[in-house]
Amino acid sequence: MPEPHLTTYDAAGRPRGLVLMLHGGKERSERRVTGRSPSWRRCLAMQRAIARPAQEAGVSTWLLRYGVVGWNDHRLPSPVPDARWALARARERLGDVPVVLLGHSMGAR
Repeated sequence: MPEPHLTTYDAAGRPRGLVLMLHGGKERSERRVTGRSPSWRRCLAMQRAIARPAQEAGVSTWLLRYGVVGWNDHRLPSPVPDARWALARARERLGDVPVVLLGHSMGAR
């Protein structure tokens, strides 16, 4: 099963917060998300645009790349469990900091 992946730009020291970015996808698909996926690449460009000002404000930005493209049945791999996975990693690495979810297209769903 494809694994999710995080692209992280962390603030120096202990961050004051986190922006977790969620890219778009398709309603149904079990196709793997790769670094060439257009929806992920659009969010990567957004992350790069906001990372430096966020870091200067003490905020980290993380972009989640889902394992699969589709927002499938909850019993199958989908972005929802992947987002929960990313939130658990955030708590482990950053502690109890405020988290803002920034979704694009289906990621905002």
